[in-house]
Amino acid sequence: LQIFDAHDNYFFNNNSLVADLSCQVAKKMVLDESLVDSIRLAALLRDVGKIGIQHEILAGKEPLNTDSLDLMKLHPLYSIQLFKDILFPWSVGDVIRHHHEHYDGTGYPDGLKGRYIPLGSRILALVEAYVAMTSERPYRKAFTEEVAIREVVKQAGSQFDPEVIEVFLSLLQEQMKTSLSTRKLILILDSDDSASAYIRLNLGTDEYDTFIATSSVDALAYLESATPGIIIADLDTLKNDGVNLFDFYNATGKNAVIPFITMVSKEDLGDYSSEHLFEFIIKPVAIDTLNSILRDLSKDVPHDGDH
Repeated sequence: LQIFDAHDNYFFNNNSLVADLSCQVAKKMVLDESLVDSIRLAALLRDVGKIGIQHEILAGKEPLNTDSLDLMKLHPLYSIQLFKDILFPWSVGDVIRHHHEHYDGTGYPDGLKGRYIPLGSRILALVEAYVAMTSERPYRKAFTEEVAIREVVKQAGSQFDPEVIEVFLSLLQEQMKTSLSTRKLILILDSDDSASAYIRLNLGTDEYDTFIATSSVDALAYLESATPGIIIADLDTLKNDGVNLFDFYNATGKNAVIPFITMVSKEDLGDYSSEHLFEFIIKPVAIDTLNSILRDLSKDVPHDGDH
């Protein structure tokens, strides 16, 4: 399918994600393995029929007009037509044909309603819509997960099967909990909260969970109740606060388990005592350099839930 990926940047780039999520929903519903396999293959092949639709329509930067939308609605039929001579061992064709049907009967191509829509199609319809909403489109920004979930819930009983929604939201909740439990905790200390915010935003939230302190007092209060995986502290803030964070850090034994990265200006680097300098990074912080240091240090750091 790489030829289709090259043809269009959106419609064929999310196939694997849609397939994986759809199969996870199917497995959570304890469906037969053969049906799970048919859903996976249908998710990967569902949009192949779009290769017969004008590239200008697929790559348009505006929402589709009526004529273009009518043409787009034919793509499930185009898809199964391309595979009509392939004898799949699963009901792949039915899942593809009906993955744009709506639970209330207003979908296409056949206007099937409720449980007359194949279950694989109902699963695929929901997952595809969710992935579409949370992906960048030529004519709009991606929705946040929270907004996408609200939109999905609004369509319960109309566009989507309420039972499938319930299972899907349960799956997302489990994944969110897993993500939170594996994210690394980082304490960032800097009196310039905009600098800390810059680091937080550029590190991203998928891998790291950050706490920002603007003073050593705040940092000490945090350390009394939590054990972050890494501390990133600005040297000027440490010096100006008049609170020796290093003494607390050493006295509690946290220095044995928490790597300490100091943000140091080029002017101050030569005067900074090497005994305190576990790791350092020059200000202004280069995110690529910081990420490299974090990767080196993060092998043994505690995760959220380890403290």
